[in-house]
Amino acid sequence: MKDFVVIGGGISGLVAAYRTTKAGFNTVLFEEGGTLGGRLKNCINLTNPKFNPKLYKLIKEFDIEGADSSFTPDLMGIVHGKDVFGCDIPGMLANLPPKEGEYMQKIMGEAMQSTFDPFNPSENLLRLREISFEDYLKDCPPALIEKMIKPMLVFTFLEDIDISKLSAEYCLFRIRFESEVINEKARTLEEGSVLSSLIEREASSSGMEACCFTEVEKVEKTECGFRVYYNHLGSRGEVDTKKVISSIPLNTAERVIPGLDIGKGVFYSSTKCIFLSGETKNDYRIYIGFPNNEANLRVLYLGEYEQHFLYPFYGEQPVDFSMIYNDYRVEREEWVREAFPSFSPGAKVPGVKTSIDGLYLCGDFFYYPSVETSIHAGEEAARIAMEE
Repeated sequence: MKDFVVIGGGISGLVAAYRTTKAGFNTVLFEEGGTLGGRLKNCINLTNPKFNPKLYKLIKEFDIEGADSSFTPDLMGIVHGKDVFGCDIPGMLANLPPKEGEYMQKIMGEAMQSTFDPFNPSENLLRLREISFEDYLKDCPPALIEKMIKPMLVFTFLEDIDISKLSAEYCLFRIRFESEVINEKARTLEEGSVLSSLIEREASSSGMEACCFTEVEKVEKTECGFRVYYNHLGSRGEVDTKKVISSIPLNTAERVIPGLDIGKGVFYSSTKCIFLSGETKNDYRIYIGFPNNEANLRVLYLGEYEQHFLYPFYGEQPVDFSMIYNDYRVEREEWVREAFPSFSPGAKVPGVKTSIDGLYLCGDFFYYPSVETSIHAGEEAARIAMEE
């Protein structure tokens, strides 16, 4: 019998498996895909030490020198309509009418001053969790919502950004990322794949068993713990374990774990990720698309080692690469399903410790979807599960 089965090999599940294995527990990790680390490998992560202490603690623990670098607005390109131009949001803010400029500074100031701790939120953030972003913006000039605020919600990965259906807390968290860039406090983590590989290697050397291409089909409660039924490349099997840590999306977890209460108000977006390489027309590191741009580009990351990651606005529609590239080569396309949680007003998610004895949850669905939240939740799930 295993001590732990961890379901899902994204960064959250990988951290949970790493911590339990390092502590001497017999842990097996099941991942449906072919690699571990999740989205940490598929983008450049905007970050900084103040807002991402758990991430930087891991970077220090694994002694990854030069893992991050400064990111300033001049490294970002904007795709608007049929045009591509440099990011001059400070200039755009300065040119806003006085009332709009003051309102925008107020929103960005609140975003920058908030501490988005998923397990210790402030009273103000709890209040904003209950109302819609539309209600939060009730005094906002309507023109400002369309020309600046909605474009700052590009990382919701929603095709239709309806602020009446999104919580104010969640949208403020999303705006924080752009605020970091504008205030020149953002940094880029370009060694995400290195970090996840080091965690995987260290966990494996401590005895973790990692099974990729393995889909968990059902988790059944038993007298001694759980029985986990899985499918590995068409071959079905089962394993008994004392405890389970699930890091898969909540709606998937609900399907495979009978009796699990996943709360309410969490919904997932799916999108396409296009892996490509080539020569861009400009020297920007990240391209951000405004809604309805003619390239159908949401975000494009130019990673190290000539690997580029492009997420379109509309996954089923073609991308006009010629707006960005002189020359390019698409290597592969991959649908990222149920990977980007959003939150309705009044959303409630379960805690790390669930109502099912011995079952714990981790992932990025604790109100502030990000690498930081994923790592934090993985650490918390492992800590609580090992203590009980």
